[in-house]
Amino acid sequence: IFKSFDRQGVGSVLRAEFVHVLMQLGLALVDMPGGVWQDKSSESVEEIRRRRLAQVNRLKGKKSGLRQTTKSVSTRQQTHTSEGKYDDSGPEEEEYDMSLLKWYREGHKKAMVRQMIESGMKTECELRPRFGQTLFFEHPLSNPFNHSERFEVVIEGGLQNDLELVYSVEKWGFLRRHVHPAVGTLSDRGVEADMIDVETSSNRPHLFIVAHETIHIPFVYLSVHPPDRFGKPLEEDYDVTVKFISAQHGHVVHLLKIHVRPLPAIVHRTIRLIQGEDTIVKRCIRIVPGPVHF
Repeated sequence: IFKSFDRQGVGSVLRAEFVHVLMQLGLALVDMPGGVWQDKSSESVEEIRRRRLAQVNRLKGKKSGLRQTTKSVSTRQQTHTSEGKYDDSGPEEEEYDMSLLKWYREGHKKAMVRQMIESGMKTECELRPRFGQTLFFEHPLSNPFNHSERFEVVIEGGLQNDLELVYSVEKWGFLRRHVHPAVGTLSDRGVEADMIDVETSSNRPHLFIVAHETIHIPFVYLSVHPPDRFGKPLEEDYDVTVKFISAQHGHVVHLLKIHVRPLPAIVHRTIRLIQGEDTIVKRCIRIVPGPVHF
């Protein structure tokens, strides 16, 4: 790593370049004032973070825990701490601050760009299923490329494949006619035959979409996990992630995250009392107290 900075081949590098390489490795350079070693092992991560933020704020001209007195560009800077001590900041310290500020800005910029990309390609929704209830919805997917592309659908998470794609055209049409969409709205286009096929090698569903076309992919969710004796669902809240991966480029073009929040089951009971004619019915129905109020 350091050979790339030794351009003249003399076996030495600049201090700023040395500090920059250390910061890329997640390390920091600790000075030893007065030739006496100061043990930094007890210094917490929070103290290191505060010290670095104070250096960044000092370089940006903001107020921090240190009070900076600026004289001129050619003179050395002196920093007055809360203990009344003075810290001389020379050119080497300024180069260190510039390297630290560059590292901080690059890290913040990467995180911001990653967040913007994820927010543009990510969709979140919520499903609240009950035991034995079928939930149906259609999710739109657009082809962002200028050419036709095949997309692989990968479902991660969930319990025993509760979330599935609708392969059958007859089942898709039946769900459209009889089941209200749990999330979003249904497409105005008709049911397309052979829109989803299964790859023999990977055994995963694939979609073929022409350039810049938007299709609606049918999903069905059915929970077959019975509740407990009090009617509460056995499974807790969990998330299901659906990835749409480009078969040619190999990267994710869209991400669907489904937050599943199971609801207690609805129990219907019909009690029929049969008694002979011209008699009085005397029956007592006792309801055992429990966490669920009737």
